[in-house]
Parts: sequence; C-alpha cells; structure tokens
Amino acid sequence: MPAGLLQAFSTANMSQSELNQLDVQRAISRWQRMPLDTGSGEVQVAILTVRIQQLAAHLQRHHKDKHSKRRLSMLVSQRNRVLKYLRRKQRERYMEVISGLNIRATKAFDPTLMGHPQGNKTSWAAKGLNKHTPKKRKKRATPYGEAKSPKGRTRLVKHAVRQRRLLKRRLKAAAARQAADASPGASQ
Repeated sequence: MPAGLLQAFSTANMSQSELNQLDVQRAISRWQRMPLDTGSGEVQVAILTVRIQQLAAHLQRHHKDKHSKRRLSMLVSQRNRVLKYLRRKQRERYMEVISGLNIRATKAFDPTLMGHPQGNKTSWAAKGLNKHTPKKRKKRATPYGEAKSPKGRTRLVKHAVRQRRLLKRRLKAAAARQAADASPGASQ
C-alpha cells in the first residue's frame, strides 16, 4: 500500500467508536476457539471486559454521566453471570480466562470465596445482621379513658359527671314546665 493510504487508514485517524470496535475485534480474535466464534463463554467474557474498560475510561472523563454508570454496572453483572457459568461448566477455561484478562475473583461469580474479599472482615449476612425485624410498638401508658386530669379524674369520670349535670338540668327544666302548667294562672 502507498504511504498516503497507510496514513489515511491508520488508527490515528479513527473515531473513538471505531477504536472501541477494533479493541473488541482484537479480544475476539484472541479468545475465539475457531474462526467465526463469537458466542463462546470466553469470547463473551473478553468482549464484556473490553467494553467495561472502555466505559470505565469514559466515566473517568465524564463522572456525571449516570446512564453510562448504570450501563457499566449492568455489564459487570452480565460478565459475572457468564463467569459463573464458565466456572461451573469449564473450570480450566474459567481459570485461563480470569488469569488472561486479569479479572479478580469475587464472591459475585465464585461462591467458593468465603468471608469478606478485603481480608478477615465478616459480612453482614455472616453476622446475621441482614434479617429484618419489625419494630415493636410501645403500649400506651394508660388505656384510653384512664388518663388523669390535674384534679385526678379520668376522662370517663369527667364524662359521667358532665352527663349527670345535663340530666339534672333537664329534669329541673321539665319540673319547672310541669309546675308552670299545673298552676291556675297559667290556664287563663
């Protein structure tokens, strides 16, 4: 190829999306088992790892990009699922992939790791602190109606006293009406 064409098609003139695709193609060619293999577990992990690295680099420049941050966490969990599958089905390939791609084994896809990944700290679940217990309600100090006023009477006693007063007034008013009706000057 002439030097001008080589310079025109060099990676220096590629856009970022073309560079990203080139990285993905390199990872596929490195991990594929046979030509045109793009779906084996190793290739999937390699593709996801490259995309995770690309998004991590993007997020270092644009730390407020919440959509990319969500996409990054989705890719990490997807890669964890594929790694978990590889660990169960093809242990040798799993070991080769995590060592070849420099992936640190975590409890997310390797349940044989016990305890906390950062030393001898125990997790919340191991301590039994992740169990939800509802709060117990306090009982009322005194049941309704038994709360005492400053004079020492309860609400129910106050209510009964009030009802008796009203009854006495009504009876007095009724007696006064009867007395007024029974008097001789009222009939004229």
